[in-house]
Amino acid sequence: MKTSLSTAALALACASCMHYEPAPLDPAAEHDALAARGPTRERPDSAGTLPAELFPIAANVAVDDGLTHAEANALALFYSPTLVTARGQLRLKGAELLRSGLLPNPELFLGPRLATKGGALIFPASLSVALPLDGRLGADKARAAAELDAARFQLLNREAEVLVSVRQRFVRIAGLSARKEILAAMSRASEAALSRTLELLRAGEADQVALGLASLHRDEAGRDLRDTETELARSHVGLLTFIGLLPDPRIQVETNEALLAPVAVPAEVDRIRMLGHARLRALEASYKAREHGLEGEVARQYPSLNIGPDFESDDGQGSAGFGLSLSLPIFDSNAGGIAVATEHRAMGRAAWRAALVDLAARESVARMNLHAAETLLDVLRARTLPAARSAEEALAARLRIGQTTLVEVLATQGAIARARLRDVELTQEIAARSLEALWYSGLLLAPPGDDDSDGGDER
Repeated sequence: MKTSLSTAALALACASCMHYEPAPLDPAAEHDALAARGPTRERPDSAGTLPAELFPIAANVAVDDGLTHAEANALALFYSPTLVTARGQLRLKGAELLRSGLLPNPELFLGPRLATKGGALIFPASLSVALPLDGRLGADKARAAAELDAARFQLLNREAEVLVSVRQRFVRIAGLSARKEILAAMSRASEAALSRTLELLRAGEADQVALGLASLHRDEAGRDLRDTETELARSHVGLLTFIGLLPDPRIQVETNEALLAPVAVPAEVDRIRMLGHARLRALEASYKAREHGLEGEVARQYPSLNIGPDFESDDGQGSAGFGLSLSLPIFDSNAGGIAVATEHRAMGRAAWRAALVDLAARESVARMNLHAAETLLDVLRARTLPAARSAEEALAARLRIGQTTLVEVLATQGAIARARLRDVELTQEIAARSLEALWYSGLLLAPPGDDDSDGGDER
């Protein structure tokens, strides 16, 4: 009978236990899974709401016909290593919340022993239950809930950072593509100038100095074009790996001039919106978690109570009792834990302040760079580019009547190309800096509510 009761007690105790299931890592299978990423007909879940006109998200992705901005955003939300890690942290904090604030498992003791006289077999049994009456369980649960909120805001912040970075990468690729077109035209003009110089040399109307200048100009134009093509290919690879795809030269990135359009930035900084930045909200929730952590450490210095019944059978004589044990905090063993938690809380406040200073500084620098680039672009388009176009028209007219020299041709072509390249560079700078100014000021994304999604699962 006693054996049956013991067996039943053990079976009941283990009924809710989970079983271990191995999940070995197969490198070949993982590589195949990475290579298969791309086409999808599902719209990814997002923890936040960014402006759709700046950050479109495609519901269907097919990279065979080219990777668009909307498709890259969708793939980034699915596969970006940064977001995969952030979602994992969110699920981890959710799992920690499940186990927080719970009573410790009761302890059951079963241990037959022999009596010293007569060798009688004694069957004792006891059950011990810990009852923390000091509020530590509530503090632990509140801490875990605050950590979950921090992970949710951190995911929101990471999502916005990833999508902002994807758009900036597309802006860079669009700028490099425009730069490539200008340099390709410059390279063709240099080849034509070299061919013309060779004809003049054969006719005795040019010398080796002119030929050397034309060759040098052709080589420099070709080198600049190759450097830009290499940087463009490197940017393609960087974009694919950033959104979680393996590098694949067959995937072509599609850009358009709309990506280079500047984003409207308010003249005044809204400090209230900046204080609602997802990065600050995450640190605020983390500070609350540290507050509850200190609360729990303070609660642990108070006595803990263990109660439970016990039963004993000796030669057919049974006895039952009820026991109580109390820990006495005589040695102040939790003073170290309280001191550590206090410092953690202070570090949390310092981290929030440092993040606010960093955001304000980044926003200010982005605005200064934006205004500087806008001023330079205005001057370039008001003076330099019209002068370059006039010089180009004059050069074409003089070429038609043969009243120009090779040095004039090369100098004019170089000046025109530099002006156009500078226009592309400043346009790209304005598009990137205006987006940064909006992001750092907290104007791109509103904080989520309490019922927001946890960000979905990794695919």
